[in-house]
Amino acid sequence: MPAFYVLFFKETNTFYYESINNFAQSLYKKDANWNAQPSHVLRFSKPFNESAIEEIFHLTLKKGKFQRTINEKVIAQSITVNTGDKILIDTDFNVADDGEIRKLIEGIGLEIINEGKWKDLIFVHKKASGNVASTSKYNLVLGIANYYNGNLIDALSFFRTSTNLKSELTEDLRNHLLFFDTTVKYSIGLISYEEYDRKMQQLETADNVGLYIKLEKAKRKYIESLNINSTDRYENFVSDINAIITDPKANDSIKLNAKCELILFEGYKNNMEYVKGVSMINALEESIGPNIQLRVDSAKRFISANETWFKNVQQLKEDAINTKNYFAYYIALINEVKINYEFEVYTANVFIVQDIPEFPKPEIPDKEPFFESMLEKISKAVSYFYHIGHIENTVAALSTKYEILHYLNRIEEAEKGLSDLESIIESYDLTEQKKKLEILKNNGATHQHFKVWMDKIFSESDAKKREYDEMRSEMIKMDEKESKVKEKSTTKNLHIHLFPIGHFQFPVEQKELVYEILNISMEARKTFDEMFKMVIPVANIYYNPISQEGYVDGKLADTGIEVWRNIFRVRKSFYENKFYRYEPSF
Repeated sequence: MPAFYVLFFKETNTFYYESINNFAQSLYKKDANWNAQPSHVLRFSKPFNESAIEEIFHLTLKKGKFQRTINEKVIAQSITVNTGDKILIDTDFNVADDGEIRKLIEGIGLEIINEGKWKDLIFVHKKASGNVASTSKYNLVLGIANYYNGNLIDALSFFRTSTNLKSELTEDLRNHLLFFDTTVKYSIGLISYEEYDRKMQQLETADNVGLYIKLEKAKRKYIESLNINSTDRYENFVSDINAIITDPKANDSIKLNAKCELILFEGYKNNMEYVKGVSMINALEESIGPNIQLRVDSAKRFISANETWFKNVQQLKEDAINTKNYFAYYIALINEVKINYEFEVYTANVFIVQDIPEFPKPEIPDKEPFFESMLEKISKAVSYFYHIGHIENTVAALSTKYEILHYLNRIEEAEKGLSDLESIIESYDLTEQKKKLEILKNNGATHQHFKVWMDKIFSESDAKKREYDEMRSEMIKMDEKESKVKEKSTTKNLHIHLFPIGHFQFPVEQKELVYEILNISMEARKTFDEMFKMVIPVANIYYNPISQEGYVDGKLADTGIEVWRNIFRVRKSFYENKFYRYEPSF
């Protein structure tokens, strides 16, 4: 974190300050072994005033956010390294000499980190003499372990030694060394953000590290695309993830990371497809009555998708256990519980409304065992991440546990969990988590904000129905007024069928105005010009703009209130310009 020296100059009664990080960075650029020098000179020039306090605050906030983000990122990074041969040892890590300790840490050290036991590595290292850290890989592993343990200066020292011997490392391990060394240097202020970012971009093309960076990009791109009306965004996301999983350079760890992300977003998508499917059935059955086949087809699609998802989750957890990637296993466990809890919330609030007497609704099974299973799984995830010191995942797991307990109306247990959550967040001063906690406490649980969302949808639906009824009433009045007009259909006018509201006529000289009102594309106007010479052309005014003549999907083009606003706009413009509607006589 940022640190500062403050100097009080008595003669002018003024405080001055300078950044320790910037000072260390300038010394490092001049001489990498600057800390071997007994003393250094620092000149103070910046007055310590309100603007300085503001600058220090924002700098500290920025570094704090970065540190939490990078902790999440680098823990996943550490498990993507190819670890080589395995060595069997007892559970107490009993070893005889420096050679065995070196062999142990080089052989399975990265796997031990994968299991969240970096403190054990540091403990074993301290049992050896000062001669043990003699290889690049040994120093890399100890550097990573010390980074996770918060010993950044020690980590930097190990990385420096590893860098001096980096010719011993494979290209994959050199990339990891560059990643961690760069991260630590930026974290303690030895390099600028620009230099940090430049080196991260260099690593994007690397084997395992690069694949992890691509994974983060794929996830970020998909989340950002949720605000864009794109029908293929999920397919693109799956394609990006599968490209990582099937990459020849991908090892088991990066594959597991990618699959963890995939099951989460696949589950979210399946759950939302359920909501959309049931809502569509209710909307259609409101006008056509109960439809058994529609319900059966929808149920088959959902059951098939959900069974596939469940198999993928079980396979992912099995693969994580077999490879001792417990970090991935518990992430998968959290994601599984999140999706199952969300689905229970959705099914409790969204269901088929109309009953069919000859097909009574099935009896709802006792859900208590299922929820107890979810709570047991999430409790195990809490214990694991708390044990290894991954605070943000601990908070995420505790938050999910609180939501489930609150949903079950086990308020006393939920409040205790919330208290534990608050205590952890307060202890580690997690600013972003504090904001999320406040949202969670103020009706922010999934079941609470989903109900708010559903209430909003129903409210908007009622408002749109009223708007639709008003537009329809206005168009009926226009029809009634036009029916009293003596002017009849004549061949001197051009005739057009505005689907779905009927046939209209207008003077030939007003054709361009009609094209503008209907927003017909320039290319389509050529077709309409030819059609006017032979038959009555059709313009589907569900569309805006109109790019071709004809019915073009017919009523399937009705996508809701927006298209009816366009239909009303067209109808009103025709009425105001005296382009009257008429009943054709065929």
